[in-house]
Amino acid sequence: MKRLKWILPALLFAAAFASAAEHRGQVIFNGFGIPGAMVTMSSGDQKIATVTDARGEYWFPNLADGPWNIRIEMQAFSSIQQDVIIGPESVAGNGN
Repeated sequence: MKRLKWILPALLFAAAFASAAEHRGQVIFNGFGIPGAMVTMSSGDQKIATVTDARGEYWFPNLADGPWNIRIEMQAFSSIQQDVIIGPESVAGNGN
């Protein structure tokens, strides 16, 4: 099974302007956005999922501040996951 090299430019980015923060990112493979990848954010018993759009971008508009786990899955590829902190002191970054 191939292993995707996921690039998530906004992996640790969260807006600091409201009590609920947003989280945006893009799933890329070989320089191209990957549409249809399942992106799941979970924290405690909360679980929110979305699918990447035609450019491989995803958006979670209202996440509670604190620790979250992000998991990205796509058929025929290995899944990847990472812990992130959502909130006003989050740092922008990317995952390789």
